[in-house]
Amino acid sequence: MALGIAASGLLGLTHYGVSMVGNIPRGLPHLSWPNAGLLGDMWAGAAGIALMSFTESIAAARAFAEPGEPRPIPNHELLALGAANVAGGLFSSMPAGGGATQTAVNHSAGSRIQLAELVTAAVALATLLLLAPLIALMPKATLAAVVIVSSFGLIKPAEFREIAQVRKTEFYWAVAAFAGVALLGTLRGILVAVITSLLALAQQAYSPAVYALGRKRGTHVFRQLSSEHADDETWPGLLIVRVEGRVFFCERTTHRRPAVAAG
Repeated sequence: MALGIAASGLLGLTHYGVSMVGNIPRGLPHLSWPNAGLLGDMWAGAAGIALMSFTESIAAARAFAEPGEPRPIPNHELLALGAANVAGGLFSSMPAGGGATQTAVNHSAGSRIQLAELVTAAVALATLLLLAPLIALMPKATLAAVVIVSSFGLIKPAEFREIAQVRKTEFYWAVAAFAGVALLGTLRGILVAVITSLLALAQQAYSPAVYALGRKRGTHVFRQLSSEHADDETWPGLLIVRVEGRVFFCERTTHRRPAVAAG
């Protein structure tokens, strides 16, 4: 990044058609009260941004979680993002949320705890007050290179094969998410993955897999009946089944009319 800024300032790269970050407004943001009159025009777009921001934040948190680290709690993440955006909205900030590319840069720089976010905030404050003229000289290609190099390690084709070996449905979801991001962009691709997974979950809830079970001879192990285990025990008049998924019961009540005796 330093080399990119230096090359831009010394060689005048703008004269060669190189796109720069450009002017960054200096100074601290000012308090700005919300305009309730814009609610009717903006609520649909705001809801979409909030949904995609929350989804990408959870996806990034799970993707970068190291083995043994606690998994993010969705309700806590939603509350934190909402509070951050309400507070930021009072100062005309951009929508806040976690992202894969930003997290990749942080992760590759060695950040592991929340202190890294305080450092990021301090650098952002220093940029607004002091470094804005320097950052304005940074070529956009430099930013792109940082993101590409940091995110390249996220591409792991071997994990698709591992997912397919464990569960085919998860593999199809992963392929749908990959295709959506590659063809439609990050946010739309995530939306495709979310919709696909919701439809798949609805289909699984509506029609769960049901298997007949038999007992392995000489043991208390019950397993799916198949030609590979033709010797498993079954009993006439008894069918043991296993349902893979949640089962929903609907109680049906039959109302009978009282008998009327003829007089």
